[in-house]
Amino acid sequence: MIKKLWPNSTTNAQTTLITALSITWLITKIVTWKLWVTNRQFPLIAPFEWLQAPNYIHWFLLGTSMLLLLLLFLLPNNKMVYGTLLLVEISSCILDQNRWQPWEYQYIFTLFILLVNKKEQVIEVYIFLVSCIYIYSGLNKFHPNFLWLVWDNMILQGFLKCTPSQAHQPIVYQSGYVLALIECCCGFAFLFTPSRKIAGYILIAMHIFILVLVGPFGLHYNKAIWPWNVLMVVHLFILIRAKIPTTIKAKNLFIRYNKFVVLCWAILPILGMWGMWDYYLSSNLYSGQLPKAVICIADTSKTTSLKKYYNKADLLHKCDGKVLINLQTWSMLEMEAPVYPQMRVYKKIELYFNKKYPMAKATFVYY
Repeated sequence: MIKKLWPNSTTNAQTTLITALSITWLITKIVTWKLWVTNRQFPLIAPFEWLQAPNYIHWFLLGTSMLLLLLLFLLPNNKMVYGTLLLVEISSCILDQNRWQPWEYQYIFTLFILLVNKKEQVIEVYIFLVSCIYIYSGLNKFHPNFLWLVWDNMILQGFLKCTPSQAHQPIVYQSGYVLALIECCCGFAFLFTPSRKIAGYILIAMHIFILVLVGPFGLHYNKAIWPWNVLMVVHLFILIRAKIPTTIKAKNLFIRYNKFVVLCWAILPILGMWGMWDYYLSSNLYSGQLPKAVICIADTSKTTSLKKYYNKADLLHKCDGKVLINLQTWSMLEMEAPVYPQMRVYKKIELYFNKKYPMAKATFVYY
């Protein structure tokens, strides 16, 4: 038990990381189970029209995934389990773009790293991946929308209960960028052995704050990321406390299939900062930049089955008195996970909605 809590070698650390991952992933699957099947009202959006599968295929993939996660818990160092689970997860995700959640993307790549690397290289490449998450998450927060939607609305007024006059004082309002700077700098610092410990503890504190902010005693928002934040606390703790001589060597990041990790986590996210790569695949997390969509319904008699997803108020005046359904709200209420925030997905949802409810006289507003 002590070895589990205080891993003192690369092998022990890897085993503990995987054990924590398997538990977290399984809990997340249970919480978001409707995301993985078609027994729901929220549209299933495949990347290609021909990628359609009957409901039993989705249930089979979900059940198989959960069984494999249990097996991963029991056999944390079995590469056959890594490979099979990786195949199942990719198969499930290509059937619905809403499943391309940031945590799912990270977990899939964690399996990939485990599968293609030798034991002595796994921790090194995983540290690189984790650092990239914080670097790009921080960089993407240097945006006015982060100050407005996240810092002001969520944290200052929503959580800390500041009055608008208090929150909008220039020093208070602009200080939100300090959070972005800390996250980005800690991501860079986590890459290097001498600074990893202090950076890790700061990032742990950040995750604990996020849990308090969005958790059951805070805003009670986005349940899918609660387990992820717990996992990141555990993983960071292991990576900074374990006695692992891990100095990241550039040559190890560019050997064999690790080039794919560098491409997807270090290079393509740069394009994401200009909208040329998907937001969620660029670690664009709670930046306030993500595009949004609402449905304005003129004839609600045709959409009575969706009544529980109607917004109580049109605070941004997007629907001119019509009944409003916010895609984000609908997705979170039904699937416990956000809609995939890309315009191509929104457009497909619009086509689906107008085809299913042609008499509702619905219009979509994007902003």
